[in-house]
Amino acid sequence: MINIMAKDHIISGKRCRYYHDGSIYVSDDGMLAAMPKTKEILPIKHSTDGIVFVDHKWGDSVSIAKAVITCFCPPKPKDDKRYKIGYKDGDSANCHYKNLEWEVVHYTHTTALEVDNDSYGVTLTVHKDGTIWSKNGTQFVLQDNHYDSDTDLWRCVESYIKIPVGNNPYGKTVYVEELMREAGFVNGDDAVLKDPVILHRDLDRMNFSADNLEWVENTDQRYIDYQVKKEADKHQRNVELNPGKTLLPGM
Repeated sequence: MINIMAKDHIISGKRCRYYHDGSIYVSDDGMLAAMPKTKEILPIKHSTDGIVFVDHKWGDSVSIAKAVITCFCPPKPKDDKRYKIGYKDGDSANCHYKNLEWEVVHYTHTTALEVDNDSYGVTLTVHKDGTIWSKNGTQFVLQDNHYDSDTDLWRCVESYIKIPVGNNPYGKTVYVEELMREAGFVNGDDAVLKDPVILHRDLDRMNFSADNLEWVENTDQRYIDYQVKKEADKHQRNVELNPGKTLLPGM
């Protein structure tokens, strides 16, 4: 079922609809794109990796596939899954609306021992064992706490590293679990799960080794047990960080 709410326009004998985000008209077969108002035909181009696009007169490049799927196909599902534009015949040059579909993006694993990650313009090297290194070979120290000046207490938080960025004296916070996820070091596939979360198999919140990380449902008893232990560990860490002080509820 296509988007029957959009208004059809016939341009050069083709059925077209207005793609708002790209400010162009596009035909249902993906073979024509035109400027608004004047209906001036725009030359369709192909990138080296097979993507079809047009250069808008205002300087923007507009994906034909994105325009067609938005104007003529069912909307992208509204759930927590990640989607990309899929081509039913495998040909990214075929942007006919009948050839396009929203395709679930499955989690991509890596067999590499290390993966580079660009964070805030700084290149980090994420290792399979869960350690994070700079390009000059220095290992970042995992941190799990920060000072709350409002309460005059140190708080245990999710594990992170601080990376130097420009003239910022405090650096930028990057969470280790996110780095491991982005690198492809989590076992399983989040796309097949309803409410995916990352389990630390040994229940150690500080162990980010790839062998210890797994996608599971948030209702998985192992994950529930992990959360219970993590909260207990964080409480104990808060006690250690604030000797002689009274902790706030929830700490």
